[in-house]
Amino acid sequence: MSHEAGAGASGLRVRGVRCEGVLVPLRIPLGTSAATVREAPLLLAELQTEEGIIGRCYLFGYTPSGTRAMAAHLEEAVGLVVGRDAAPRPIARLLQRRYALLGVDGALRMALSALDVALWDALAIARGVPLATLLRSARRRGRAPRAH
Repeated sequence: MSHEAGAGASGLRVRGVRCEGVLVPLRIPLGTSAATVREAPLLLAELQTEEGIIGRCYLFGYTPSGTRAMAAHLEEAVGLVVGRDAAPRPIARLLQRRYALLGVDGALRMALSALDVALWDALAIARGVPLATLLRSARRRGRAPRAH
């Protein structure tokens, strides 16, 4: 691709999205000033392309109703870009304009972020490169933290 990654023709077309809310029990509850969190509500999303590539992401929904709200926003946003080129930057600009009057905040901002991550993931998969490479990140070695 002659354009900067994510800015131009991706070679992929947006087909749809599949969302699933799940509650993940936490082995170690998290204490906040508002409550003790014993399970994490997550939204799992799969962005489907016409070419069969699937970009994935997940979001922490804070509450089950937050997860449902993000899913509704994400499904609506993807509906607005079905059939379009899956280039992340033009889609982000289009959706920022589309939702300007509503205000891009809270659950809507999180849903649009999920779409952005899934688009970048699909693009990296289509190109056969790690996402970090596509984003021109310097490769660093390090140790992953151990699970307790």
